[in-house]
Amino acid sequence: MAKLNIREELRNEQIAEQAAKPEAKLERFELVPKELSFTLSYDAPDGNCHVVDLISIAPDGECRAIKARALARLLAGLSLSQLSRDEQMRLDAIARVIAQTKGLPDWVEQWMACDNELLANLNVIIGEHETRYFRGNSLKGEGDQGQPRVRINSPFAKEPTAT
Repeated sequence: MAKLNIREELRNEQIAEQAAKPEAKLERFELVPKELSFTLSYDAPDGNCHVVDLISIAPDGECRAIKARALARLLAGLSLSQLSRDEQMRLDAIARVIAQTKGLPDWVEQWMACDNELLANLNVIIGEHETRYFRGNSLKGEGDQGQPRVRINSPFAKEPTAT
């Protein structure tokens, strides 16, 4: 009696399917470095003008843990769900900037805690860097839309899943 090897059969089917598809030149998004330098210029409400070079870091597991700890400190024992949606987003943005920025001077931390315009601009730049870093090398779709970066072929699904 022949031993069934489902894994090998599925792998052979996948190889046969890929071989049957016509070879097309796949266009990919440009790779983005894990660290990205940018210059922040800020006219503070106290009349001082500040300029600093900062480095945005695409988060890894450690960076995400630092963000979680920063958020916990900002909450000071409160539950995040007790706060308004606006306040939740503000504290999350502060924690993100703290965790994902190298060379953050004290004046930035001081002013972003009370100046929503400064915080929002920093959060957008850092968030865009994170998005582009993780989107890098993924397949391009129509327009500026990317194809799913994660694709899973499973014997449990009739069609491959993508996220």
